[in-house]
Amino acid sequence: MRFLTVTLNPAIDLVGVTEILRIGDVNSIKTLSQHPAGKGINVAQVLRKLDVQVTATGFLGWENVGVFQQLFQENQISDEFIYLDGQTRTNIKITSAGDTTDLNFTGFQVSPEQWALLCERSQDWHERFDCVLICGSLPQGVSAEMFAEWCHELTRQGVHWVLDTSKAALKLAVAAKPILIKPNSEELQVLAGNSKLTTIEEQCRLAKKICQEYTQYVLLSGGEKGAYLISRHNDEIYHAVLPCKKVISTTGAGDSLLASFIAYFLDKHSDIEVALKHAVVIATLVVESSGIDWQSDEVKKRLPFVQSSHFLLNY
Repeated sequence: MRFLTVTLNPAIDLVGVTEILRIGDVNSIKTLSQHPAGKGINVAQVLRKLDVQVTATGFLGWENVGVFQQLFQENQISDEFIYLDGQTRTNIKITSAGDTTDLNFTGFQVSPEQWALLCERSQDWHERFDCVLICGSLPQGVSAEMFAEWCHELTRQGVHWVLDTSKAALKLAVAAKPILIKPNSEELQVLAGNSKLTTIEEQCRLAKKICQEYTQYVLLSGGEKGAYLISRHNDEIYHAVLPCKKVISTTGAGDSLLASFIAYFLDKHSDIEVALKHAVVIATLVVESSGIDWQSDEVKKRLPFVQSSHFLLNY
């Protein structure tokens, strides 16, 4: 299959770890990695590691584009980014006591003309790609309303697209009917009108309603609780979890979960349960490392230890 990832607001991630993070004090941080990132770019990396052909697009700043171009060349990712004046932002991710604190900075400003260029380029995506994965936050200059209008246009054109974003962009764009969304519990709460969803049953019940109204699948990431797959086509809720040996950094784990599920489910034609188990293993391996990296033999070793189940909701 032919895949396209869209990263509208990429970043260079500076990832570090400390035993205790003290706000308002001097902290000693051990640097784990500094690498080009952004949700769609992370997804593209994982797809390539799973031997899936992928093209990447979105916006990048000219001044520090070299690290991104090197990543694309090394991973054989086709580059169709639109290059803007200025720098792509740097984000800081600090893991402490198993939790990751994100310091996400604002990046470049996308002009109306540059946004119009991306919209124009997207008009042939339904012919060129079997699946488009739109991932991450919106850059300055692109409102949630503009984004949602564009997503509606993709659906009208017949694009099969996946959505992984948050806040107002998620709330408005889900109505454009992507084939799959990948929220975590906080993002799902936005779709509930910020109502508190205290149990996994409540979260899955809302996800089932979203499937009935807007999308075919909800891939719900639950952190250490694993992942849940809710489908419009099946009343059962699928769950998979793999105990984590040690949390090094959660950066990129959700992107790895999404990309590996899509790769196994759509490209490798695995059934839902098999695809979900592989996705949970790969996401866990990413948490146990300091970047998007794992060995295929390690996936095979850990698969038998995945705890998987499926259940029906009580209404």
